[in-house]
Amino acid sequence: MARKWDSRMNRSGGAGRWLLMAAGLTGLAAAYYQRSYRYRDPVRLLPDTAGLVAPADGTVTLVRWVEGGQVKTPAGQTEFSLESLGLQMEQGWLIGVTPGPLSARYVYAPADGTLRAPVRTERPTTFPLTPGKTAELDLLTLPSEPGWAVTLAQAGGRLQARTYFGGGQDIRRGNKLAFLERGGLVLLTCRDDFRPAVTVGEKVVGGQTVLGAPATTTG
Repeated sequence: MARKWDSRMNRSGGAGRWLLMAAGLTGLAAAYYQRSYRYRDPVRLLPDTAGLVAPADGTVTLVRWVEGGQVKTPAGQTEFSLESLGLQMEQGWLIGVTPGPLSARYVYAPADGTLRAPVRTERPTTFPLTPGKTAELDLLTLPSEPGWAVTLAQAGGRLQARTYFGGGQDIRRGNKLAFLERGGLVLLTCRDDFRPAVTVGEKVVGGQTVLGAPATTTG
C-alpha cells in the first residue's frame, strides 16, 4: 500500500513540476514578446509592380466601395460616412487590414505623397467590423496628397501609436508611418484611379503586397 502511495506521489509530483516548467516557459515567451519580438523591424522589399502597397501586416478584413462620400456594402447599401474617419472623398475604395498577434507592428506608406495634418477623433466612432457586428473605435487618420489616407484604429480603448511624420512632410512608398503598440485595425482609403488587388481573407505583408493596382492596368 505504501509503495502504491509513493508511486502516486511521484507521478503527481512529476506532473506538478512539468506544469510549473510550462508556466515558466509561457511567462518567458510572453515577456520576450512584450519586450523584443513585437518591436522587430523586418526587411521589406518593395514590389516591382506599380500600385499601393499594404500599410500593415495581417489579413484583409474589409474591401468597400465609396460613393458620394458614403461607404457602401457589397449589396450597395450605405454603411457609414467617410467623414467619420475624418476624411472627405467622393469616390474610391476603403480597404481594411487586421494585424495578427505575431504581425510586425509597423505601419507603412502605401505610396509617395505629402502628408496633411493628422486627424484624431474626439470620441470613439462606431465602425462596422463585419456584417452585423460593430465596435467603438478610437481613430487617428494620416491623410496625404495625392488622395490616399491611412487610418489607425483601436477597439476597446485609447489608440496607442507612435507616428514618424507630421503634416507637410514628403514621404516615399514603403516609409514607416507609425508603430502600433497594441495592434488594432489599419484602413487604407484611396481614390478610384486604383482598384483593389486583394480580397477579404487574404494575408498581406506591409510595405510589400500590392493592395491597390492602377485602374488603367486592371482592364
